[in-house]
Amino acid sequence: MANINCPKCNKAISQNISHCPYCGYTIKQKDEKYGNMVAIGLGVVLIIFAVVIFTQNKSETNSKSKINSENPTNVQEKVEKKWYEGGTLHKATMSEWKDASDENKIATCSDFVAKIRLDSGVAYDENEILTESYSLKRCIDATQNEKNMSSWKVAEVAAVCLVELGYK
Repeated sequence: MANINCPKCNKAISQNISHCPYCGYTIKQKDEKYGNMVAIGLGVVLIIFAVVIFTQNKSETNSKSKINSENPTNVQEKVEKKWYEGGTLHKATMSEWKDASDENKIATCSDFVAKIRLDSGVAYDENEILTESYSLKRCIDATQNEKNMSSWKVAEVAAVCLVELGYK
């Protein structure tokens, strides 16, 4: 994948993206038709994330009501939390991402990666998801200190990063 330098921040970026993942600058596409395809693709990815978040929130609400009907201390003691559980940053802003724990970031990234793999029909195991989640986290982390991106949603930055990492 060929890289270009962002006209605003001068960082190396893929020539196939419409916004710089570091500063948010809108990159003018040479081929307008391709630019529209990228925009549509990102829109589809964001819709997929919204569906994932909605269904996840629904299932969490249902499971919490079941847990609360039992003795909560006994149930919580019996459940061992996995590395990919407990991600809560799906709807967060980048400023919230910056203050979050690494565990929360990885769990959130694993949700994004697993959903993309599931939707594309690609088989995976926990080790692959963990490796890809760390790559996604590094990409999102690279943008967290950019001032003009603090109000961006994590899902938006994740969508750009996933495209940058080669997910379609």
